[in-house]
Amino acid sequence: MDIHRFWNHPERSASGQKPAIATSTHSVTTNEMDSSFLISKKSEKKCSLPASGHPELNQVFFLRHLALAEAQRQHYGDALNILGHLIECSPNKAEDYSNRGLIYFRSGQLANALKDYNTALSLNPRLDKAYNNRANYYAAQGQLQKAISDYDHAIDLNPYNIRARLNQGITFREMKHYDAAIACFDTALIFGKLKGHLYAERGRTYHLMGDWNCAISDYHSALTYLNRDSLVNNKVCEQLLSQVSRWLEELKSLN
Repeated sequence: MDIHRFWNHPERSASGQKPAIATSTHSVTTNEMDSSFLISKKSEKKCSLPASGHPELNQVFFLRHLALAEAQRQHYGDALNILGHLIECSPNKAEDYSNRGLIYFRSGQLANALKDYNTALSLNPRLDKAYNNRANYYAAQGQLQKAISDYDHAIDLNPYNIRARLNQGITFREMKHYDAAIACFDTALIFGKLKGHLYAERGRTYHLMGDWNCAISDYHSALTYLNRDSLVNNKVCEQLLSQVSRWLEELKSLN
């Protein structure tokens, strides 16, 4: 399938870097961590964040960052242990449930993912990132109308959530609502972020509509931005770059 949906991630860390799965180039290497940060599910220790000489809030950011970095390396068990510890310490933090739901989803534990997304939204009905993540779950299950509704909620809460706009456009395209998909991508492009992905997905939509000139133009724009982004070792950019090149060659072969 030629679908590249994006998940939303937690708040920025104390260093200003945003932890990420799939879309970010920043990660934490295992040899920078002390093993005491990996909390065993069977641990009988009292619930307390590890002492690191930093304020407690920075420790929370760091552990969230570490969990998502572990998930990026597909160390899902470690990531779930860390987030489980954070939730045990602060069971009312919606962001941690949304993040754990994301990792459950990535590891194929779909029922647990949906449960955590629902918990996150019950704790904080204004958490746009959780709506985007839950929408991706619904889209993956083929429940496209539910996905569209959740993307709408995410965008209403945060009009700057470009990932939700991008994902909604992809979902409209799956539903063959091509004009609505184009409108999503057009609006998202105004904000100036994720341009390579937006041009790629809008180009694919034009391609499926039969507007080959617009498709070719967008594919070339996508390649320009994605080539630039792939220089920083973004695997998602590299994968989409290859996909766009195939789409472009497909069109050229028809001329």
